[in-house]
Amino acid sequence: MLPVLLLLIDKRGFSQVLIKTVQIDKAFERGYSVKKSIFFIVLLIVLAAFYKYGMKPVTVTAKNIQQSTNLIDIDLKIPVVSGMINQKIQGKINGQFEKDALDFRKKIEKLSVQGKQDADNSGFPFRKFDSTTAFEVAYNKNSLLSIPVEYYQFTGGAHGSTEKKPYNYDLKTGRVIALGDIFKEGYNYKEAINQEVKRQIKEKNDLYFTQPGMEFQTIKENQPFYFVDGGLTIYFAQYEIAPYAAGIPEFKLPFTLFGNNVKIKG
Repeated sequence: MLPVLLLLIDKRGFSQVLIKTVQIDKAFERGYSVKKSIFFIVLLIVLAAFYKYGMKPVTVTAKNIQQSTNLIDIDLKIPVVSGMINQKIQGKINGQFEKDALDFRKKIEKLSVQGKQDADNSGFPFRKFDSTTAFEVAYNKNSLLSIPVEYYQFTGGAHGSTEKKPYNYDLKTGRVIALGDIFKEGYNYKEAINQEVKRQIKEKNDLYFTQPGMEFQTIKENQPFYFVDGGLTIYFAQYEIAPYAAGIPEFKLPFTLFGNNVKIKG
């Protein structure tokens, strides 16, 4: 009888290692050495650790696109992921980053043409439009990649506006992670988050809207967030719960806030 390690990988990419005692099969009886048996067992242990604790962090660099015309200034910094074993997943992720950036550029370019025509027709001076993107790698460990990208646009008026878009990926599957995916089924994570956001708002109440109908009530079904060490950060759009001067309000939520109800931890 010989103890053998069995590596089980479920559909999400997580693994379990089971130790079972089984009878030595005929393959061993035909001459497999003890050394080869040990090597095989060690290999399974290494593979199990690889899947359980995740791949090494990937590399994220920036692809820069800059252009200036008489209508618009363009400065795009697009995330580029490299170092993944699965090139198909890597290509899918990079393709999404680039598509969103180029779609954004195209939209502002189109608006700049219309803006120039409107200015000429009205006799007012035209101010160049602006299309800018920037990003940060908020989390890149344990097979999770979290990159919030800011899309800034100036299309006339007193000031520009910024939209922050989250990109949260399970690198094993390429799947986009939604906020609800982080928590165990049946757990009322929205209520827990709402209470914590209200608590943090109360500490700095002068920064946020307090008028009835404008104050924070609850997070959305598709509430944007990104992973950070030991937790996650949710955020809100400009003007959503605070004046423009407050920027993009963010709230860091440690995983300890949710007890044992977290199933995906950064």
